[in-house]
Amino acid sequence: MSRPVRSRRPRVVQVAIAGVTTLTVALLSSCGTGPPPPAATPSVTQLVAGNGSEHQAAVSADGNVVAFITTSSDLGFTDDNGSAPDVVVLDRATGQMTRVAAWGADGGSPGSPPSLASRTEELALSADGRHLAFRTNTAVLPDDTNGTDDIYDYDRSTDAFTRVSAGADGGPLRRVSISDDGSVIGFNRADAPTGYRYLRATGSLEATFEGGFVTVIDGGPLSSNGRFQVQSTTASWAPDDTDTFQDCYVRNLDTHGATRVPTPDTTIACRDAFALDDGGAVVSAIMSEGVGFAQVVVVWHPGGEPVSFPVPVIQPDSSVGPVRSGGVPAGVAVNGSAVTVADYGVVTQTPLTFSMSLDALDTSTGASTPIHHAALPHGSDTSATGRFVAFTSAAGHLQLWDRGS
Repeated sequence: MSRPVRSRRPRVVQVAIAGVTTLTVALLSSCGTGPPPPAATPSVTQLVAGNGSEHQAAVSADGNVVAFITTSSDLGFTDDNGSAPDVVVLDRATGQMTRVAAWGADGGSPGSPPSLASRTEELALSADGRHLAFRTNTAVLPDDTNGTDDIYDYDRSTDAFTRVSAGADGGPLRRVSISDDGSVIGFNRADAPTGYRYLRATGSLEATFEGGFVTVIDGGPLSSNGRFQVQSTTASWAPDDTDTFQDCYVRNLDTHGATRVPTPDTTIACRDAFALDDGGAVVSAIMSEGVGFAQVVVVWHPGGEPVSFPVPVIQPDSSVGPVRSGGVPAGVAVNGSAVTVADYGVVTQTPLTFSMSLDALDTSTGASTPIHHAALPHGSDTSATGRFVAFTSAAGHLQLWDRGS
C-alpha cells in the first residue's frame, strides 16, 4: 500500500531562467535542498496541485526532473495565457519550475516562452532530464511554416529549441520518444503508417518504417539506446508467420532487420509495444479465449523464451466485485524488469461503471504493486531505472510514485 501524502505548505521560490521567463514557483513537493531520500517502501508524492489539471508526464531516470502539461494558472509563474495549457519542467533537486512553452494566439508577451496556440502533446525526457522532446502544431521557430504538427527538442542546458521533424512532410504526428542520452528522437505520423528517427549527431531525419495501412499498422517508442523499434503489422515478415493476425516485430534501425516477437499461440493482436536495448520487447497480447478474449503482458529477450504476465485484477468503485480487463503497458525500465501497466476495467451494469488503475509489474518476480486506482494512465511515464512513475491522479494532479530502495 502507498503511504498517504501529508499536506505541505507551498515553498515559494523565485528563479530567473535565461531566455525563458522569471518564475515565482509554489512547490508542493518535498524538495528543499534536494529531493527526499530514497524510500524504503513504495510511496506517492503529489508534485503539483493547481487550479487546473496536469497530464502527459515525463520523468528522468533519477526522478529529479519531471515534465508535464498543465492548465493551472496558479502555479506561481507569470501565466499570461490563463487556463490555456503550458509545457512545464520541474527540477526537484533545485526547486526550479520552468515554463518551456505556452499556448496563446497572440504569441504571448515580449520575453515570454514560445507560444503554442493550439496543442502540445506527448512529452519525452532524456534519462538525465536535459533534453525534452514535445509535439506542437504551432510554430516555435521562424522556419516552421507548415502550419501543422512538428516535433521540437528543448535543451535545458543551452535554453535552445531544435525542430527535429523538418522534412517529415507535415501531417499529424504522435508517439514521441527519446533515447536515454537524448541523441535520438523518434515519432510517427498518425495519418499514414510512417515512422521517423532524428539523429542529433548528424542532424538528419530518416524513416523507420513506411507502407500502406495493411502492411504496417503502427510503430512503438524507440528503445532507450535509439536502435530498436517494435512495429506491429498484419503482413508476414518472417517465414513462420503464416497467420493473418497482427504480429509484433522488433526492427533493428541500424541494420533494418526485423525479428518476430513470440507470443502465445492464440494471440490475435499484438500491440502497445516497447522495444528493449537488447532487441527484446514488452508487448500487450490479445488472445482468443473461448467466446471471449484475454490479454497478457509479454516480456521477451532475444535467445530466450517469452514470459507472459496476467493483467492485474482491479477493484471498481462499486460492490460488483473485481474486474479483469485489457492491460496496456504504460512504460518500461531500460532492463525490462519493471513494467507499468495501465488497466481499464468496465462493469456492464446500469449505470455503466468504468474503473482504471496503474500498477507496477516486476517481471523478475512476477509481483504486481498498485500505484493508483482511478488514475489517468494516458501520459504516465516510467523512469529508465524503473523506480519512478509520474502520472496524473484521479483529481487531475501530477504525482510521482517511488518504488523504494
